Amino acid sequence: MEKDMQLPDIYFNEAYGHLYEKLECGIFNAHHFRCKFGEIYHPFICRVIPGTQEAPEYDLITPYGYGGPIVLEATDRDALVHAYGRHMDDYCAKNRIVSEFVRFHPLLKNSRDFASLYDVAYNRKTVCMNLLGGPEAFISSLKKNIKHNYHKALKREVTIQIVEQPDHLDDFKQLYSMTMDRNHAQEYYYFADEYFSQMLRTLGPNLLLTLAYYQGTVVGALLCFRWQNRLLHGHLIGTDEKYLSSLGLSVLLYIETALWGSAHGFELFHLGGGLSGDPEDTLFQSKSRFLNMEPMEFYTGRKIWNNDRYERLCAQANADMTQPYFPAYRSAT
Repeated sequence: MEKDMQLPDIYFNEAYGHLYEKLECGIFNAHHFRCKFGEIYHPFICRVIPGTQEAPEYDLITPYGYGGPIVLEATDRDALVHAYGRHMDDYCAKNRIVSEFVRFHPLLKNSRDFASLYDVAYNRKTVCMNLLGGPEAFISSLKKNIKHNYHKALKREVTIQIVEQPDHLDDFKQLYSMTMDRNHAQEYYYFADEYFSQMLRTLGPNLLLTLAYYQGTVVGALLCFRWQNRLLHGHLIGTDEKYLSSLGLSVLLYIETALWGSAHGFELFHLGGGLSGDPEDTLFQSKSRFLNMEPMEFYTGRKIWNNDRYERLCAQANADMTQPYFPAYRSAT
């Protein structure tokens, strides 16, 4: 059974995993492994592989965001991971699981523990803000240009409201949809009303909503996940294009949220990365303005649990196993 106090972040929470079953097209499972060497917790989505519906076979993927297996405690980490690998070999064989794709957690660096089990690869950098030391220390740690832009934005008569455990997301949803349309976002980044309703219902205490008002109207909103007064994650942001630049909305939303977090004892505010691993990625560059510490490194992991079945599935899908996409047999879908 999951114990929130021992889980290191919201991405390992069962309610979070269930939230992404529809998006990832599968069923969430939280796998808890214990042996004499320690304890590992592993949340994943189990998906039916296309074309195997009559005799289902499966693959695993980390729910949207970050996660992967995490060592909760260990007396011998290497021996624990080795024992877990043997256990997973048996588990995947019994449950007809062919492969797995993991998005490791850049803050917790759990990719290091599992490099012997998965094919671990660097993907991209992510942006994080250090909140320790209180609001004054945080402001002092920022780059000169972002401090200038923040103080300039404060003079534009924008009111900021921080809402803990919001009871609705109506204003946010409208602004987020406008932002996705403006950026010609892929369908993957649009979320249905059902998604937000489930989020409010199951993760309400873990939500933080920052709203920016101008002349009585909400013109910007930042939705964050929070975990145990320790970690903040910028999840989704929405802004009104008419006021985005003139009012400095992004700067206000991120900095005011960080100041709130710093004042409430949070340690880190993670903004995530860009849309690619390109250092010139525009989204990454935009977030990098807020860096007051070294960027974090995001790694992925690949594992073929059944080589024979993987090769046959790739052959059936006419997929090149050497291509970057993993699992290759899903490349066409």
